[in-house]
Amino acid sequence: MPPSMSRLLALLAPVAAAIDFAATWRDCPTRTSPRAQCADVIVPLCYPGICHSNATLSVHLERIPSTAHSAKSLWFLQGGPGLPSSSLDEAMVRAYDAANGSVSVYTMDHRGTGRSSRLEDACIGVDTLGCFAALKAKYGDDAPSGFSVTSAATDLAALLQGPSLRHDEVYIYGVSYGTYWAQRLMHFSPPNVKGYVLDSVMSASPMKLYSQWDADVAVTETIFYTRCDRDPFCAAKIGPTSQKFAQQLLAKLDANDTACARALPSTSIVRSTLGRLFREPSQRNMIPAVLYHLHKCLDDYPAQARFVQNLLANAVAPLPIDGGSDLLHDAIVYNELWASPTPTLVELQAQAAATTWQPTNNIAQRLVDYCLYTGGSRDGACRDVPSPRMTFAYAHDTYWNVSATLPGSTSVLLLSSDLDAQTLPVYALAANASLASAKTRLLRFPNGGHSVLSTALTPGGSCGAQLLDQFVATSGNVAALDVSCMAAIPALRFDVVYDAEKASELFDSATDMYGPLRVVAAQASDATARAYDDSYLLAGVGAVAGVAMAVGLAALVKLRSHQRTRRRTLVPQDADDLPPTVVAVLRRASMADDLEECKDSDDDNDDNTSDQSRTV
Repeated sequence: MPPSMSRLLALLAPVAAAIDFAATWRDCPTRTSPRAQCADVIVPLCYPGICHSNATLSVHLERIPSTAHSAKSLWFLQGGPGLPSSSLDEAMVRAYDAANGSVSVYTMDHRGTGRSSRLEDACIGVDTLGCFAALKAKYGDDAPSGFSVTSAATDLAALLQGPSLRHDEVYIYGVSYGTYWAQRLMHFSPPNVKGYVLDSVMSASPMKLYSQWDADVAVTETIFYTRCDRDPFCAAKIGPTSQKFAQQLLAKLDANDTACARALPSTSIVRSTLGRLFREPSQRNMIPAVLYHLHKCLDDYPAQARFVQNLLANAVAPLPIDGGSDLLHDAIVYNELWASPTPTLVELQAQAAATTWQPTNNIAQRLVDYCLYTGGSRDGACRDVPSPRMTFAYAHDTYWNVSATLPGSTSVLLLSSDLDAQTLPVYALAANASLASAKTRLLRFPNGGHSVLSTALTPGGSCGAQLLDQFVATSGNVAALDVSCMAAIPALRFDVVYDAEKASELFDSATDMYGPLRVVAAQASDATARAYDDSYLLAGVGAVAGVAMAVGLAALVKLRSHQRTRRRTLVPQDADDLPPTVVAVLRRASMADDLEECKDSDDDNDDNTSDQSRTV
């Protein structure tokens, strides 16, 4: 162990002893596990060497204790940043059952989200800048540093060195941002951590930057469309250059010179829908079918009016998981995971425009948020944003953009998918190179997606889950892993329907994505068009962000100062003029564009492991 790490663990020793939680566990049965137990422990806001404050906060833990009193424990770290651990419940139960109860399984809410002193709970009813003031009033001026990645990693390091766990043989599983959190923990080298599984990897150095999010999506788009071009069925529908087909189609819709284009208020709806379809492995082969019908729509809108109606009705982003924290997400992303100086508005918009799956109408709000959180004092791109009266910024610490040096006894398994638009394989390759040793192994999956545990599925279950089980059972012996399940993951096919329910919603057929839809009245009312206008969409992180270029960044700041929540549901006053299905959709969810680790929340709902954009 490096001397500096030994000194740090020595500093943490009294803290670890003080926050031992052996006597505070209580039964808290979940939907998936009647044996689950919970604990809430009081920890310092500031650990030695990170910041200075006497404030404390509460961190929530959950476990399923071993029935065999085993000395092995497996910890699950959630992504986001800002997603709560509750969506990991099913993954924990599955791992516990796979070990026949011989391994204790743990998770925790990252400080600032879920049940761990969620940031939003301190600033109910105020705007973003008001939240900054409320948080600093509660925790002190060092509040931002207190909710940093290093502070969260130190929570776990201190817990693992406490009397209750210091003798356990510990394994850490992290997904998406959880891999970044785990790599920060590696810097502390807790001696009882014997292995890490990093799923959908965010490399620590060089870093995965959220300011390059759309550029990363473009890379995965090219891989996907290339597979379409090489598939005879798909190429016959939108090939032989399907990516060019998609780009030209969106340009034609943006021209707004056809009845079909005028029925769609914004191509951001199309882009967001394609992105959400891709992130669901059972739905991503519907992307060519959507493009096929929209192309037909340009020439014959009446024949495709029903499809357009279906598309709009399905253009609703999933509701955020209860307990997540947008404030924590933004604090970490803009302070640690965003380029500084920031890319300009023009550069960010160019990134999005180069994709076909990413909306272009929320870019300005991302830049405004960066300027608000950090103050943007060194960024010319923030010159049009009035300097905020208060920021939520913290400085990079000694672990930022630095790869950890692991003890020779620690093993690492990295899992990556070639069809993961949120954490590209290049980041797993970078992490593997920086951590490389005889006890490190990277496995790349040609199919699957973000969160290998959730998406690398075989007829017999999750291949990623099987590998995690083996890793723990063999005490981290990466050379002994049986990887044969990787060959059983079905290849992407474009001529079959994997999700009959979604196909029926979009194409009026559970078996044929390319057939004719029933004909409906082709003319939408003005009220219908207004219902989907940007003023109702509230795309992603700010209302009317789609008109940002017209109103200017300063106006967006004013708008932001009157907003606290990011996702709202607006129903037009003339809703009686809308189709009933459209009204129902608008009433139940917002039309928000979900960034990564928003999507992580979707994956987690499906199989409890992943990553939200608002991601990673």
